[in-house]
This record gives sequence, C-alpha cells and structure tokens, in this order.
Amino acid sequence: MHSWKSIFDWNPYESVDAENLNRVLGGEVCMWSEMNNEFNLGTKIFPRAAAMGFRHWAPKRDYSQGYAMDRILRFEYRLKRVGLQTEQLTMRYCEKYVHHCFGT
Repeated sequence: MHSWKSIFDWNPYESVDAENLNRVLGGEVCMWSEMNNEFNLGTKIFPRAAAMGFRHWAPKRDYSQGYAMDRILRFEYRLKRVGLQTEQLTMRYCEKYVHHCFGT
C-alpha cells in the first residue's frame, strides 16, 4: 500500500500526453485489500485520498511534503471534530514541528 507521501509526490498529469490533457475531468482514489472492513476503511483511505485530492487541485506546483503535511493535518483535525477516525499520519513530534521532519 502506498503512503500518502508517495501519492503526494506523484503528478497524475505526467502520464497524460498534451493532446489528451484537456480530456481529464478529475481523479479517482480506489482502495482494495483483503483486510478491509467497515472499521478500518476510513482510516486507510483518508490520508491517501487527501494527498491525491491535493495533487489534482495543484498538479504542476512544486509543494514540499511539509506544506502538504500541514494541510492534511488540518483536514485530519476537521474529520476528527465530526467523529471520523483517521490513520496516524506521523509522529506527534512531527505534527508539532512539521518543518523539522518534512522541510518547508
């Protein structure tokens, strides 16, 4: 399974030639595993889908993983406020000091 970091680092539009680029309407995140159920689906898909959504909104910009981590953490906190469980994205130290772990 890919981490949110590997998904964030991938540019979804690099594999599309210029002739077909205007035909791309969006993206889709799929998850398949033999070990999924109603209790862990959200925790597995949350950080990866957030990273892919971020990348689809700004595919050509060169954002650092630190910038993405900060944005994804804010999204995680919003999900937790409404009662949705999420997967731990990183160590608590790195949540507090994002720039130390992921750069600026």
